[in-house]
Amino acid sequence: MNLYISSLTDEQRIVDNFLSTRTELYNIEPIGIGTPYVESLLSYIARLAEKHNISETVMLKEVFAPVMENENIKNDVSQRGNTYREYLANGISTFSLELISSIEKLTGRKDIQYTTMINWGGLFNENIVNRNRRWCPLCLEMFQQELGIVYEPLLWAISEIKVCDRHQISLKELCPYCGKKMSYIHRNLVVGHCQYCLKWLGESNSNENKILSEEHKNILKNYKQLFEVSPSLRSFPNKNCISNVLQKLEKQLEFESLLQFSKFLGVNYSGMFYWVKNKRIPSPEKLLHIANKLNCTIYEMISDENLYLKVKVDGFDKSRKVSKITIVEMESYLRDAAYTKSTPKSLAEVCRVGGFSRTAAKNNFPHLSQLILDNFALHRKNSFIQRQKDIEIILKKILTHERPKSLKKSLEDYGLSIRTAQKYHPKLCKKIIERNQQYIKVEKEKRIKVIENEIKTIMFDLHQKGIYPSFSQINKVISDPNIFMERHFRTFRKEMLESLVIKFEG
Repeated sequence: MNLYISSLTDEQRIVDNFLSTRTELYNIEPIGIGTPYVESLLSYIARLAEKHNISETVMLKEVFAPVMENENIKNDVSQRGNTYREYLANGISTFSLELISSIEKLTGRKDIQYTTMINWGGLFNENIVNRNRRWCPLCLEMFQQELGIVYEPLLWAISEIKVCDRHQISLKELCPYCGKKMSYIHRNLVVGHCQYCLKWLGESNSNENKILSEEHKNILKNYKQLFEVSPSLRSFPNKNCISNVLQKLEKQLEFESLLQFSKFLGVNYSGMFYWVKNKRIPSPEKLLHIANKLNCTIYEMISDENLYLKVKVDGFDKSRKVSKITIVEMESYLRDAAYTKSTPKSLAEVCRVGGFSRTAAKNNFPHLSQLILDNFALHRKNSFIQRQKDIEIILKKILTHERPKSLKKSLEDYGLSIRTAQKYHPKLCKKIIERNQQYIKVEKEKRIKVIENEIKTIMFDLHQKGIYPSFSQINKVISDPNIFMERHFRTFRKEMLESLVIKFEG
């Protein structure tokens, strides 16, 4: 009897232990942990939602939001299904931390942090991820064929990485079918597909062939190494890391001053001062530049204790160069600049090229210095007026185009930026924007009307034949079977059913 009770107790203990290890969500493993092509967090969430047969926004609103701790993010996610800057989830943000924490609670996994840049927050002073989804169509096709699973590597989310290193083609940001940019969180999002037209984004071949520049190879090498080493590290750099590294290298390389060290690295002295004093952190571009100058990667820069032994400073002249110029030479140089018939230069540029200071020029030759200043000011004014006229002609021409485009796309045809155009002619820019918005509104209304008429005709035909106009029946005939993914047309069908005096069945 005691043996029987003991056996039952052991069995109950095994069952209890099994139940205690169960998680609310499937324990899906992120793809590529510990490799350069590790999956991004938002790609993982999209796949997780697909596995549970729910949309990404429902997953965030109904599953993740209830276990989040940050009240502001929790409120945003529970109401909207995302935050106003959801793309930051792949990078370094509070939103990243909340999602990582929520997923680990619900799946029982402990490696979700490696799908973001969160561990490298001590190195980067700004978020380094792109605002929109990007992809390599050849990689998507390859993943589908070889893995049977489609995902988006974290590498594609890094702003500075614009080319796929595997296939040497540009990362795409616009759907080739509908021309839209795609956000990271959307109710229709399925990895590898456009969330608007639902078309497959993969391709089996491409005519494009880009040769990777040395600069881009260096960028890829740095980020790929960070992704690869992450899981093997016990600790990650903090905000003091870059300051400590620069101070240490300055002493080890025996530079006489910080100014001399900044010249060796090819960076601005004022920026260098703030980095060393730990008041700021270099931008990602500057950090890559410094690592490249030191002939190492970012990771090697912060981890290699003997880095200074590998840095070559032999070719750098550490002696201070003192420019010597006579008063007569200075006057001659300033006179030539003041009465030149070519494009006037600023006093600062004249003095820099001449090898003397502005103070020396103003003290010794105030009249010539002022003449140079006046000439340059007049030149800038005339240049501004001419530029203003040129841009006005371009903007007025854009307003005459038969088919309006967005301000950005219109200006791209003329090699202008939005910032430049709005600087010179904000009112004309506003007109272009309003005209395009009106065009989009009219086209949207036309599209809705056409599709509504098509649905109406199909439903009447089915009703007359005695066939209930269900979604599946309508989809057999309608030109776009995906149309009912839009709420407006589901509502229109319901209204039509009521008008046909047919009981609506979800």
